[in-house]
Amino acid sequence: MEKNKINVTDRAIANIVKISVKEIDGVVRLCDKHEKNLQSFFKQKKDNSIQLSHNDQEGVEIEIELVAKYGISIQNLALKIQEKVSSELKNMLDIEAESINIIIKSVE
Repeated sequence: MEKNKINVTDRAIANIVKISVKEIDGVVRLCDKHEKNLQSFFKQKKDNSIQLSHNDQEGVEIEIELVAKYGISIQNLALKIQEKVSSELKNMLDIEAESINIIIKSVE
C-alpha cells in the first residue's frame, strides 16, 4: 500500500503546457478561449485551443491550437513546441507525452 501520494490538478498540468508553449519564439498566442477554460485537461473535454486526454498506460495526448508568427518555419516551430512540452511534462511531473499535435489556426 502506498503511503505518500502527490496529486497534481488538471489546471496545474494545463498551465505547464500553456507556459511552455508561450515561452517559444514564434508563438504569437494560443487561441483566445485557451485562457478561459483549461480545467478539463485529462477529461477529454474539448477546449478551443487545447485538447488533452490521459491514458494511464500510454501517456498524455495533447492537441494545441495557436497563432504563429509570420515568416517563421512552421515545421521548426511545431518541433520546438513538441520538444519543450514533452520535456517539461517529463521533468516536472514524470508524465510521458504520447503525442503532441500542433494546429496552426492563423499566422500574424
